[in-house]
Amino acid sequence: CRFNISVMEKNMEKGIHLLVITRDKKIMENLLSLVQQRDNTFSLSLSKTVSGSLMKKIMNNVPDAILLDCVKDKSDAVDNLNKFHDQGITAPVIILSGLGSEAAAVSLMQAGAADYLPRGILFDGSDSAPLISAITRAMDREKSKQEKKRKLIALELSEERYRVLIEHSPVL
Repeated sequence: CRFNISVMEKNMEKGIHLLVITRDKKIMENLLSLVQQRDNTFSLSLSKTVSGSLMKKIMNNVPDAILLDCVKDKSDAVDNLNKFHDQGITAPVIILSGLGSEAAAVSLMQAGAADYLPRGILFDGSDSAPLISAITRAMDREKSKQEKKRKLIALELSEERYRVLIEHSPVL
Protein backbone atom coordinates (compact mmCIF):
# COMPACT_ATOMS: atom_id res chain seq x y z
CA CYS A 1 0.00 0.00 0.00
CA ARG A 2 1.35 3.41 -0.94
CA PHE A 3 1.35 6.23 1.61
CA ASN A 4 0.13 8.96 -0.73
CA ILE A 5 -3.33 7.51 -1.32
CA SER A 6 -5.94 10.23 -1.58
CA VAL A 7 -8.83 8.54 -3.34
CA MET A 8 -12.39 8.50 -2.17
CA GLU A 9 -13.89 5.31 -3.49
CA LYS A 10 -16.64 3.85 -1.37
CA ASN A 11 -16.79 0.10 -1.50
CA MET A 12 -20.33 -0.77 -0.50
CA GLU A 13 -19.34 -4.37 0.19
CA LYS A 14 -16.88 -3.31 2.88
CA GLY A 15 -19.38 -2.01 5.44
CA ILE A 16 -18.14 1.09 7.25
CA HIS A 17 -16.31 3.60 5.08
CA LEU A 18 -13.72 5.67 6.96
CA LEU A 19 -11.85 8.70 5.70
CA VAL A 20 -8.52 9.01 7.47
CA ILE A 21 -6.72 12.35 7.30
CA THR A 22 -3.15 12.18 8.55
CA ARG A 23 0.42 12.78 7.43
CA ASP A 24 1.69 10.07 9.77
CA LYS A 25 2.67 6.95 7.86
CA LYS A 26 2.61 4.83 11.03
CA ILE A 27 -1.02 5.73 11.74
CA MET A 28 -1.97 4.83 8.17
CA GLU A 29 -0.15 1.51 8.39
CA ASN A 30 -1.78 0.67 11.74
CA LEU A 31 -5.23 1.54 10.42
CA LEU A 32 -4.66 -0.59 7.33
CA SER A 33 -3.65 -3.44 9.62
CA LEU A 34 -6.79 -2.88 11.69
CA VAL A 35 -8.94 -3.01 8.57
CA GLN A 36 -7.35 -6.27 7.48
CA GLN A 37 -8.02 -7.79 10.92
CA ARG A 38 -11.70 -6.83 10.89
CA ASP A 39 -12.82 -9.09 8.01
CA ASN A 40 -13.92 -6.37 5.60
CA THR A 41 -15.90 -4.46 8.22
CA PHE A 42 -14.12 -1.27 7.14
CA SER A 43 -12.97 0.34 3.95
CA LEU A 44 -10.51 3.23 4.12
CA SER A 45 -9.87 6.34 2.12
CA LEU A 46 -6.67 8.08 3.03
CA SER A 47 -5.58 11.67 2.63
CA LYS A 48 -2.72 13.77 3.99
CA THR A 49 -4.62 17.06 4.12
CA VAL A 50 -8.04 18.65 3.95
CA SER A 51 -7.91 20.28 0.53
CA GLY A 52 -10.52 21.70 -1.81
CA SER A 53 -10.37 18.61 -3.98
CA LEU A 54 -10.83 16.35 -0.95
CA MET A 55 -13.87 18.38 0.11
CA LYS A 56 -15.40 17.85 -3.36
CA LYS A 57 -14.73 14.12 -3.12
CA ILE A 58 -16.33 14.00 0.33
CA MET A 59 -19.41 15.83 -0.98
CA ASN A 60 -19.74 13.25 -3.78
CA ASN A 61 -19.05 10.25 -1.58
CA VAL A 62 -19.71 10.96 2.10
CA PRO A 63 -17.80 8.62 4.41
CA ASP A 64 -19.50 7.03 7.41
CA ALA A 65 -16.92 8.63 9.71
CA ILE A 66 -13.79 10.76 9.48
CA LEU A 67 -10.65 10.18 11.55
CA LEU A 68 -8.73 13.46 11.70
CA ASP A 69 -5.17 13.41 13.03
CA CYS A 70 -4.29 16.50 15.07
CA VAL A 71 -0.52 16.60 15.44
CA LYS A 72 0.61 20.11 16.36
CA ASP A 73 -2.17 22.11 17.92
CA LYS A 74 -5.90 22.08 18.09
CA SER A 75 -6.35 25.14 15.84
CA ASP A 76 -5.74 23.08 12.67
CA ALA A 77 -8.32 20.54 13.79
CA VAL A 78 -10.82 23.29 14.66
CA ASP A 79 -10.24 24.89 11.23
CA ASN A 80 -10.90 21.54 9.55
CA LEU A 81 -14.01 20.92 11.65
CA ASN A 82 -15.26 24.35 10.57
CA LYS A 83 -14.56 23.51 6.91
CA PHE A 84 -16.59 20.31 7.21
CA HIS A 85 -19.43 22.15 8.93
CA ASP A 86 -19.41 25.00 6.37
CA GLN A 87 -19.71 22.46 3.55
CA GLY A 88 -22.63 20.70 5.27
CA ILE A 89 -20.65 17.50 5.81
CA THR A 90 -22.40 15.62 8.60
CA ALA A 91 -20.13 12.59 8.89
CA PRO A 92 -18.91 12.34 12.48
CA VAL A 93 -15.29 13.46 12.94
CA ILE A 94 -13.15 11.64 15.47
CA ILE A 95 -9.98 13.49 16.44
CA LEU A 96 -6.79 11.50 16.96
CA SER A 97 -4.39 13.63 18.96
CA GLY A 98 -1.12 13.51 20.78
CA LEU A 99 -1.85 16.76 22.60
CA GLY A 100 -2.99 14.82 25.65
CA SER A 101 -4.68 17.84 27.18
CA GLU A 102 -8.16 17.59 28.62
CA ALA A 103 -8.73 21.25 27.72
CA ALA A 104 -7.85 20.52 24.07
CA ALA A 105 -10.25 17.57 24.03
CA VAL A 106 -13.07 19.67 25.48
CA SER A 107 -12.51 22.52 23.03
CA LEU A 108 -12.40 20.14 20.05
CA MET A 109 -15.62 18.47 21.18
CA GLN A 110 -17.22 21.91 21.54
CA ALA A 111 -16.04 22.72 18.00
CA GLY A 112 -17.99 19.74 16.68
CA ALA A 113 -15.76 16.68 17.01
CA ALA A 114 -17.75 13.51 17.68
CA ASP A 115 -14.99 12.04 19.82
CA TYR A 116 -11.38 12.52 20.84
CA LEU A 117 -8.85 9.72 21.14
CA PRO A 118 -5.15 9.76 21.99
CA ARG A 119 -2.90 8.89 19.05
CA GLY A 120 -1.26 6.20 21.16
CA ILE A 121 -4.36 4.07 20.77
CA LEU A 122 -3.19 3.30 17.22
CA PHE A 123 0.39 2.61 18.17
CA ASP A 124 0.04 0.02 20.88
CA GLY A 125 -1.63 -2.34 18.40
CA SER A 126 -2.90 -4.69 21.07
CA ASP A 127 -6.49 -3.55 21.29
CA SER A 128 -8.56 -1.87 18.61
CA ALA A 129 -11.70 -1.86 20.79
CA PRO A 130 -11.48 1.81 21.88
CA LEU A 131 -11.19 2.99 18.28
CA ILE A 132 -13.94 0.68 17.03
CA SER A 133 -16.14 1.74 19.93
CA ALA A 134 -15.54 5.45 19.21
CA ILE A 135 -16.38 4.98 15.53
CA THR A 136 -19.54 3.01 16.33
CA ARG A 137 -20.71 5.51 18.98
CA ALA A 138 -20.08 8.46 16.68
CA MET A 139 -21.98 6.85 13.81
CA ASP A 140 -24.89 5.88 16.09
CA ARG A 141 -25.14 9.43 17.47
CA GLU A 142 -25.09 10.90 13.96
CA LYS A 143 -27.74 8.44 12.78
CA SER A 144 -29.92 9.37 15.79
CA LYS A 145 -29.43 13.06 15.11
CA GLN A 146 -30.39 12.67 11.44
CA GLU A 147 -33.45 10.57 12.36
CA LYS A 148 -34.54 13.19 14.89
CA LYS A 149 -34.14 15.88 12.22
CA ARG A 150 -36.25 13.85 9.74
CA LYS A 151 -38.99 13.36 12.34
CA LEU A 152 -39.00 17.07 13.18
CA ILE A 153 -39.38 17.97 9.50
CA ALA A 154 -42.22 15.44 9.12
CA LEU A 155 -43.94 16.90 12.19
CA GLU A 156 -43.59 20.45 10.85
CA LEU A 157 -45.06 19.41 7.49
CA SER A 158 -47.95 17.64 9.21
CA GLU A 159 -48.65 20.69 11.37
CA GLU A 160 -48.59 22.92 8.28
CA ARG A 161 -51.06 20.65 6.45
CA TYR A 162 -53.33 20.64 9.49
CA ARG A 163 -53.12 24.44 9.80
CA VAL A 164 -54.00 24.91 6.12
CA LEU A 165 -56.88 22.45 6.43
CA ILE A 166 -58.30 24.28 9.46
CA GLU A 167 -57.83 27.73 7.87
CA HIS A 168 -59.67 26.69 4.71
CA SER A 169 -62.46 24.71 6.28
CA PRO A 170 -65.94 26.23 6.47
CA VAL A 171 -67.07 27.49 9.82
CA LEU A 172 -69.66 25.17 11.29
